[in-house]
Amino acid sequence: MNMRKKEILATCILWVLTGGTSLGYTPRDYIVNENSTWYETTIGHVPPGGSGIWLFGGDTVTIADGKELTFDYAGGGDIIPGNFPGGLALYISEESGDWNKDLEANGGTITVLGAGNELTGYGGFIRNGATGKIIINNTNLNFHNLCYGFRVLGSETNITNNYINLVNDYYGIYTANDAIFYAKSKEFSAVNGEVGLYSAGNGSIDINSDKILFQNNTCAVTTTGEGQVEITGQ
Repeated sequence: MNMRKKEILATCILWVLTGGTSLGYTPRDYIVNENSTWYETTIGHVPPGGSGIWLFGGDTVTIADGKELTFDYAGGGDIIPGNFPGGLALYISEESGDWNKDLEANGGTITVLGAGNELTGYGGFIRNGATGKIIINNTNLNFHNLCYGFRVLGSETNITNNYINLVNDYYGIYTANDAIFYAKSKEFSAVNGEVGLYSAGNGSIDINSDKILFQNNTCAVTTTGEGQVEITGQ
């Protein structure tokens, strides 16, 4: 067996033993104690500023109460990801990180400012085939000017917080396949977009909120196939 074949075999064995984890990735724990941009938060990691680094499956970010972590792809200094010209923040995929592990955010606020809702960009994105979940615990969300606020094609997104604020996102929340999006938020808003909630295939969207606002959207709620949307609250 020549050296090249040995290298390929070794790579395949490592891929199996790691359960599909992207090679060389070590999950990170980010601590944000002050208002910060993503670039500032990732200084010290290589490469910094969102160039190949977002929040991946297996990662955890903890934000102090009252503080904000901002992904600014609208000219604020964060590097626009090459495959996602509109921006990206929360990502679970077989391409990056560990798609079998959860991505978790705790406390504070995450704001994502996209480069334009006509560009491929996501606040949160889970690809089909992933089993890791996006779990948001008491982290408020502002997703602005993105193609998708959340695009969930596999697994589950589970959110408990005070508010979700989607502004000028072409699709606010989109699910497909058997993916699940669940949010329990005191306030939920999707404004100035194309579709607020869109569930396709066998996907499901469940919003539990005391105050819900859909405004200036072409359509507030759309389902296709066996997709389901449930909205509950006081």
